Amino acid sequence: MAVVSPAPSSISDWERLTPDKVIHFANLPSGSHTLYLKKQAGFGAKSLVTYKFTIDIEKAWYETYLAWAGAAAVMLILILAAIRFQNRRLIKKNQVLEEAISKRTRSLNETMEALQDSEEQLFKQVKIQQRMIASITHDVKTPLKAVSSVSTEIDKLLNEGKLDQVRAFSSAVT
Repeated sequence: MAVVSPAPSSISDWERLTPDKVIHFANLPSGSHTLYLKKQAGFGAKSLVTYKFTIDIEKAWYETYLAWAGAAAVMLILILAAIRFQNRRLIKKNQVLEEAISKRTRSLNETMEALQDSEEQLFKQVKIQQRMIASITHDVKTPLKAVSSVSTEIDKLLNEGKLDQVRAFSSAVT
């Protein structure tokens, strides 16, 4: 009869071996473990012999410092790549916005030039209209002044009773 225990602290911690005399420890963590094996070496209660075995389980690859450093390096590379990607995206977006601003600025400058040209043409037309109105006013006033002065003269002659001169004046005007 043989019994085993990973760390015998009491009699109840011991387990009996299976008939095929195989010990299975699944999912032991990495590190150093001590296995105690008790075997009866003869007859009697004092004939038990205890064997001590040290089992060293190496760390899994993912538990090593190199694996942690590699994971940290991969994370750092991913973060830097994300930052770089974001930076490039922002630069492209900035270029698109600058182009849009440039187009709008050009459009506004063209509109301003067109407005200035239109304003100049409007001022020229206003001056032409003012000259034309002045000319029309002159053309209308001159005959009216002549008619007014003729009618005033006729009125004076009529008041003075000089009808012959009024007839002569009348025939000269028509």
